[in-house]
Amino acid sequence: MKEESLIHLRFEYPSALEAKKDILYSEKRLIGLVNIMKNYQELKNLEMRLKLKMHRKMKEILNLIKKLHQEVPHIKQPQYEEKEEVPRKVKERVIRPEVKKEDSSIEAQIREIQNKLNSIHQI
Repeated sequence: MKEESLIHLRFEYPSALEAKKDILYSEKRLIGLVNIMKNYQELKNLEMRLKLKMHRKMKEILNLIKKLHQEVPHIKQPQYEEKEEVPRKVKERVIRPEVKKEDSSIEAQIREIQNKLNSIHQI
């Protein structure tokens, strides 16, 4: 083997202390992430178990429905022949413009107001 030369680094006390703090905080965050991953895996397993349980229950329900269909007597309903629809004659309606009495009364009121305004302006 080749001789390995050792390299020594010297840190000042405050920077060494900061580096230790950073390393410890990093370890703390990593441990937290590991816990989160474990919880996630447990939740996924729980979800899978619940889905399987639900799937089984749904199969049971479908089987019960099939049995119920077999046990219930079948009633034959009479089939009616569909009659062709005969087109009905539609009376044409003539649309006439209707004169509303309200419109004429509104117009009369507008004329009255206009006359009053004109009389005020003349004074």
